[in-house]
Amino acid sequence: WQGRRLSDFLRAQGLTGGLIRSVKYLPGGIRADGETAHTDLRLQPGQQIEVTLPPEPEMSVPAEPIPLRILYEDDFAVVLDKPAGILVHPSAPGSRGTLAGGWRYLMEQRGTPCPFRPVNRIDKNTSGLVLAAKNGFAAPLLAESAEKWYLALVEGTPPEEKGVIDAPIGRAPGS
Repeated sequence: WQGRRLSDFLRAQGLTGGLIRSVKYLPGGIRADGETAHTDLRLQPGQQIEVTLPPEPEMSVPAEPIPLRILYEDDFAVVLDKPAGILVHPSAPGSRGTLAGGWRYLMEQRGTPCPFRPVNRIDKNTSGLVLAAKNGFAAPLLAESAEKWYLALVEGTPPEEKGVIDAPIGRAPGS
């Protein structure tokens, strides 16, 4: 990275352009060897680069005591086992009983408010795993590598061994 711009280095580390813009305007948001640095800085061997992520925005979803089954969690991500019958996010004003509301409640109980940034979403009546990022840095990195797979259970014998379902997906009119 010798002689290359700091902004190029940060992008290579997974920071999005938007995140770099928001960080560079924070006092001490980007530092090289302990000193505030600009993104046009030309890098030198052995430099230590530090980035302070901006504060996460307050969640607008109301906290609700919904039991959550956490299958995996670290400083950057969480995997939740979503049961059928609940929404991932409120779909309309006043929607209640969502995974997002349960996450906010849990984080408030822990005393560590944290956003809910689902990388994948699944329908209300579908059960499955939901991967969520815990900050703006992790979200695009997780989204880039996540895949969604569905498994369906069928009763009886389908008329064909293989097939393609080619039909529009969307909200029913008036819902």
